Amino acid sequence: SGATDKKEAKITRCEYFKRGLRIPGVVKVRPYRGSKDVFFYPSDRFLASAPNPRIVLFDAIFHYMLSDQYKELLKDSEQGGAIPYNKEKLLGHKSDFRGLHKYTKNWEPLPFCRFLDHIQSKHSFDELKTPIIPSISNGREGIFAELMWQASVEKGKHSKDIMKHNLESTYKHVKRDRRTGKLLSFTLTTFYERNPANLL
Repeated sequence: SGATDKKEAKITRCEYFKRGLRIPGVVKVRPYRGSKDVFFYPSDRFLASAPNPRIVLFDAIFHYMLSDQYKELLKDSEQGGAIPYNKEKLLGHKSDFRGLHKYTKNWEPLPFCRFLDHIQSKHSFDELKTPIIPSISNGREGIFAELMWQASVEKGKHSKDIMKHNLESTYKHVKRDRRTGKLLSFTLTTFYERNPANLL
C-alpha cells in the first residue's frame, strides 16, 4: 500500500547513522592505530589481594545522529507520529565474570535524531566465575559481546538492522604462585569495534 511504501522510505533513511565526534567522549579508551571505528583500552591490574575494587575495562560515549534525509522526512510526518526509535539486539555473549551484559533492550525514542551510545565494562577479581580460574592464561578471551543496533520509525514496526558492534577482552600479564599455581593477578586488554558500513 501507499502508506507502507512511505514507511519503508522513512526507514531507509533511518538506516544510516552519522558519526558525531571523531573521538568519543573519552573516559577509558584509545583509538587503535588512528582508526575511527576500532578502539582499545588496557586495564589496570586485577589483584587477588584486593579482590573487591571494580576495574574499568572500557568506558566511552559515542555520539550518533540519523541522516539529514531522515530529519527532512520527519518534518513532513510529525502528525503521523513517525518518530525514530532504536534499540540493540544481543547476538552473542560470553564472560568469565558473573553479571549480565548491559545494553539497550527496549525501543527508545530519538525525537531529535541524535543518541549517545555508552559502552562501559567494569569488573572485579571476586566476580570471576570460580570454575574458570584454573584455565585463565595469557591470550585467553575473557569477555565477548556482539550486538546489533536496530532502528524503527514506529517503535518496532518496519525495523532495520543498522550497525553491528562488538567488545572483546583478552587476558594479559597473568601471574600465578609458582608453587601452588594460585592466580595472583592479571590485566585485560579490551577492543571495541563497530562496523562502519552504515556510518556516513
